[in-house]
Amino acid sequence: MRRLRKLGNPHDILLVMLGFGQFRPYGQAAGLRLATPSGKVVYSFGAFCSKWDIKKVSLDDWNESHWIKVMNCVQMAHLSSPLTMMLLSYVAPERVGVIIQEAALSQASKLTAWRTILIRDTVDPAAQERMKKEVGDGMKDCNTTFDQVRKKIASEFKPHDTSDLLRRWCILTPRPKQHWSSFFVHEHLLHSQIEGVELSGAAWKIRRDKVIYCLGRDQRCSTLSRCESLMYSLCNPAHVIRNRYRLIHG
Repeated sequence: MRRLRKLGNPHDILLVMLGFGQFRPYGQAAGLRLATPSGKVVYSFGAFCSKWDIKKVSLDDWNESHWIKVMNCVQMAHLSSPLTMMLLSYVAPERVGVIIQEAALSQASKLTAWRTILIRDTVDPAAQERMKKEVGDGMKDCNTTFDQVRKKIASEFKPHDTSDLLRRWCILTPRPKQHWSSFFVHEHLLHSQIEGVELSGAAWKIRRDKVIYCLGRDQRCSTLSRCESLMYSLCNPAHVIRNRYRLIHG
């Protein structure tokens, strides 16, 4: 761990710690490739950010909009949690990078387990299954670490007034021609901020009415009754997001 800290900045520490450029599946396996919007694989975070129009920002410019934009990019590029942590440490201010760095270092033994995984070409089913399990276990550890990081970063943008959290979530509507993944990530972030807040009663009624309003204005929704018949999905938050977007955008 001391050797890692000597690298200086959080991005370099995470690159070495998570094996970027050393662990063979990077650049090959799904979720472990830095792909541009056209699908071309690139091999540096600078090239990746350039193609996705993601800019490095200073602490003064770091805000929720930039955080959401990076998370939208992660969703659309199908990045796994290791690459997501590396990307954030590259584009976010150093203070945010340190949050990621310290979370990763606290789980160093687990997150560096990739060094013990033997990746080789083989037709042996048992060997393939063993490699798959070892890589999968490593990804689970990264997912757990990133989930902690995500909550900590998102909490910085969380208002103290829960009614404002509900308001921001309820008034969110898709922008014209907005991609499903972009809308989903934005709403997921807002929804995650109100975990533990009571969502029954008026809050859900506001949301239901907002969905009907949005759908009713869309020319592809010919009747309001059609919109209302789809409100059953509102009993499940996971379905709300998906159905709401698909109905509005066809």
